[in-house]
Amino acid sequence: MIPATIINAVRARLGDSRKERWNDATLLLYTSLCQNDICMFTHFHRKDTHITLEADKYIYDLPSDCLAVNRLEYNDQLLPIETRNNIDSHDVTYPLVLKDNLAYNLLEFKIGETYDSLATALVNVYGVVVASDTDAVDVDCGELDNVHGVLVDIDCSASSTPQPLDDVLVYYSAVPPLLVMDLTDIENPALPTEELIVPDIWFQAFLHYVCGMALQDDNDANNIQRGELEGTKYLRMLTHIQKTSSKDFTSNVRTKLTTNMRRI
Repeated sequence: MIPATIINAVRARLGDSRKERWNDATLLLYTSLCQNDICMFTHFHRKDTHITLEADKYIYDLPSDCLAVNRLEYNDQLLPIETRNNIDSHDVTYPLVLKDNLAYNLLEFKIGETYDSLATALVNVYGVVVASDTDAVDVDCGELDNVHGVLVDIDCSASSTPQPLDDVLVYYSAVPPLLVMDLTDIENPALPTEELIVPDIWFQAFLHYVCGMALQDDNDANNIQRGELEGTKYLRMLTHIQKTSSKDFTSNVRTKLTTNMRRI
């Protein structure tokens, strides 16, 4: 489904096929706002990305289109997430990953030591005894010399070998950017031709939303009232989409891949 499909249907519904009352740019904006509204309130649009962990770095930027983090995985294991509100109200200590309620575009790995240990392999200073045929005891990192059973010299070293850190896989709900007119021909701007993220089955929701917004922008009192009615129909459909999305678009779900940062 492309924007032109919706806009042409809206014009037919509004009786404005000649584009005398609403221009394409305005109706395209309403179409884009409807798509964003559906994505924000239903968390329909879901994506994933990788965050590469770095030593001594605990705060990482999330993608600019990230609305909410749904799940984190590290080495195929689920990472628990806590919010600052949970920490304050439930006295949660030592969360592995912290999501700030205000800085929605940041993700904080609170216990950085867990990941620092992955970056550095430190050999035990004294090593492990592997042979003791003579007064000189061989260990896995050097040699311990002694005279008459008294330790007098240590030949041993510790090494720090950097190792690449694995990525954290982030599953998140996203909001697409606003749609804009194609200005290839400046004198005759055209509607964009890319497919909308929201599927065709919710075409009716777009129709109610765009018609309602267009009518409410009119100065005619009757049109404003009709626009409110269209908005009510849209909200009814949005509620249905929310329920469907919360079940991962299935009729019955008994087990879900969820975290305590579940969408809705």
